[in-house]
Amino acid sequence: MGLFFPRSGKFSTLVSFILANLVMIAICVFNHVESPYRELFLPTNTTSEGCVGLTNNTISLRVAPHYDAHFGDPEASCLSRISAFSYPGLGFVIMVIIAIPLTFFEKADEKKRYLSFWARKIKN
Repeated sequence: MGLFFPRSGKFSTLVSFILANLVMIAICVFNHVESPYRELFLPTNTTSEGCVGLTNNTISLRVAPHYDAHFGDPEASCLSRISAFSYPGLGFVIMVIIAIPLTFFEKADEKKRYLSFWARKIKN
């Protein structure tokens, strides 16, 4: 944050980091509570050749849900269906969105030398 935004300091960075983490924890809790992918199962070999030696007592067949399980339960909220693989990127974007408005409450440090040409030209 401090490399590219001249006014960014420890206040905006810390507050945005904490708030972004709280939002991401809430999204993670939504995912675990609602469990929208609970009926998504990998296909198995259920042919007669693949089930040699098994009886009906040892096999549990899962009934396919009435919806496409790859997209999650349609009754679940959109927040719970966000992929866990996108959490880091989403958390970063949320942190930057929160931090940029907070930078306007801080003053730029004249002693800093910034990496971006845009930030070098701004003197407040």
